[in-house]
Amino acid sequence: MSDMNLTRIQEALKILEEEGRKGYKPECQKEIPAFQAIGLAIARVDEGSRHCVELAYSWLEDWNHHDLCAVLEWAHPIYGQTFHVSDLQRLARRMDRQNVTVITEWDTEKAEYKTKVVNVRMVFEDAPTGDAPE
Repeated sequence: MSDMNLTRIQEALKILEEEGRKGYKPECQKEIPAFQAIGLAIARVDEGSRHCVELAYSWLEDWNHHDLCAVLEWAHPIYGQTFHVSDLQRLARRMDRQNVTVITEWDTEKAEYKTKVVNVRMVFEDAPTGDAPE
């Protein structure tokens, strides 16, 4: 059982939310989600992206969102560059997607982007070893 004082934590989050809202235009402050405001407050005192990833990773790990933890670790390694095969399988579950609309190029005549639909699939293959040419 944790001896964390949840009331104290909620009070601290409320302070961070109030301070974070000050970073937005007054007319927009009420519309900003609480954790977005909290994130801005934290961002103003710490520019380290590693700390941001550690914060998100800690939350996701505590709530057993292991697939999203794998995505964070892939995008911004905080525990090293060696991955367990299950981490890559988790990553693939989040990355693989059917019918993703992507922007391809600008259509000058229509003054809009052209799009196409693709399927995204992560592929695992053995890397060359030794002195083999790439």
